Formats: sequence, C-alpha cells, structure tokens
Amino acid sequence: MHERFSLNTSTGDISYETSTTRAIKFWILLFCQIPSVLCSIFVLYHMVRSRTNRQVLANHVVIAMLGVGVLIITIDLSIALKFLYQGTVNPRSDAFCYTWVYINYILYVSGIYLMAWASIERHFLVFSPQCFRTFRQQLIGHYFPILLCLVYPIVFYIYTISFYPCTQVFNYQRLVCGSPCFKEASFSLNIYDQTMHSLIPCIIIVLFTVALILRVIRHKRRIQGLLFSWKKQHRMVLQLLSIACLYIIFNAPPFFVAGIRATISETFATVEYQIYFLYLFYVLTLFLPFVCLPSLGDVRTKLKALVDTIFRHL
Repeated sequence: MHERFSLNTSTGDISYETSTTRAIKFWILLFCQIPSVLCSIFVLYHMVRSRTNRQVLANHVVIAMLGVGVLIITIDLSIALKFLYQGTVNPRSDAFCYTWVYINYILYVSGIYLMAWASIERHFLVFSPQCFRTFRQQLIGHYFPILLCLVYPIVFYIYTISFYPCTQVFNYQRLVCGSPCFKEASFSLNIYDQTMHSLIPCIIIVLFTVALILRVIRHKRRIQGLLFSWKKQHRMVLQLLSIACLYIIFNAPPFFVAGIRATISETFATVEYQIYFLYLFYVLTLFLPFVCLPSLGDVRTKLKALVDTIFRHL
C-alpha cells in the first residue's frame, strides 16, 4: 500500500516509525507470508489444473487476482519486510526505488481493478449467462476487461513515474521510498490517481456487491426452476461476497481517514496512517487466498490428499 490518499505533503519527510512498531509489523507479516504463499499456490494449482474449475468463467478473474496477489506477497511484501527489519530502504538507490514504486503501484491498482470488474461481471454471470455463450462474446466481454485491468496500470504508471516532467526525490526512510513526484507536481493528476485508481473502484465494489445481494434475495423469492437455480449459482455469489467483504474491510479505514483529511483536518491520524494503514493492503492480500479456498469445492478432501502426499514423502 502506498500513500495514495496523502492530501497534505508537508509532513511527507517525517517518519513516525519506531523500532518497536517496525518489529511488531515485521513479525506479524512474516508469520503470515509463508502460509499465504502456500495457500495461493494450492488454490491456483487446483483452479488451473482442474478442467471443471478452469472452465468456470467466474474463476478466471479470481485466478488473475491470485496471480497478482502472489507477486505482491513474494516481491512487494518481501521488500517491505526488509525495509521494516533494517529501518531503511536497502539498497539506497534511485533505480531500486523506481522498481519498488512500479511494483507497488501497478500491482495495487491491478488488484483493485480486477475486484471491481469481478463485482460487475458477476451480475452477468449469475443472472444473464447468455451474454457469454459464444467465444466472441467471451473475448469482448470477459477476457478483454481482465486484460485491460492488468495492462492499463502498467501504461499509466510508466508514463507518470518515468516520463512526467518533475524532479523525483526519494525518501529512504519511508515505505516505497515515499511518493512519486507527479503526485506533488500535478494536483489534477494526483486527484485523478486517487479517484480513478482507489475511490471509484472501491465504490463500484460496494455498490455492485450490495446490488448483487439484493438481486439474489429478490430472484430467489420470485423465480423458480430453470431461470434461476440458487444451488447452481450460490457458489459464484458467495465467492464474490467473501472477497468483496475482505476488500471493503481493509480499504474502509484509509477512506475514512482520507474523508476527514479532505473535509475537517489535513493532519488527522497522520501517525496512525503512516504506521498502520499503509500496511493494510498487505494484510488484505495475505488473507485473499484463504478467502478463495472454499471456492475450490470439496476443500477438505483436497487438503487431506495434500497432507497425505507430504507425509508419504517425509
């Protein structure tokens, strides 16, 4: 997570971290990292390997989200853990900071865009599956949006971070080396970044998730038989709801603080934001594979088979 909601840059060079706060976050995140990576690999393996799971269109965006999550956990989080352990960015070089900023910003936006698209697409998959009957319909309405969610952040941040005319000064005492210079040099570009890459996707997730719940309740009561089979569609609905709740829970605190900063006090919860809220995205990503685990179906059998296989090779 980066300082996407930072509206006041006057305190941008101040670090409120202590050796105690760094140590607490380091051990908590490190303790969760390995189980999360293993669970991600387990879920991805069974989703991709199983032809049944692979052919379910609803699983494709989840596979993409888990793929992005694995990159965050193994690369971005590992760099953050090293930063917490040493108390500074190491190596202290612009090239390393540019790389970390690229990874952090691109993966964050890719992940939240995929979740926003999943919230929209799930309505069509549950209530209008005929929209994806032909390969052409799937290509335009299913695969292209997923690809766009992955490519657009790369294009946007390559331009704004590398080519926008501003002087970049990194802070080696801050997570992700501080913020890219375009956020301070251009008010409109900073607002666009905050709005289009955080605020609107989160609003979409909330609105379309709530709308899905209401539609399911209404259709479950009014429509029977072949038009809407709850037993057939409930897994897709529950899969989205569980992941959406995860995103909402861990994105709500930064939005709450950002709203107070924008309307009441620019310095509200500055310390808490820097010490705790910037790391919530890592926690969200760590929990994501565990939330996706029930989507596999017959999880207990798969886990028992995995454990038996491991013990046979010991």
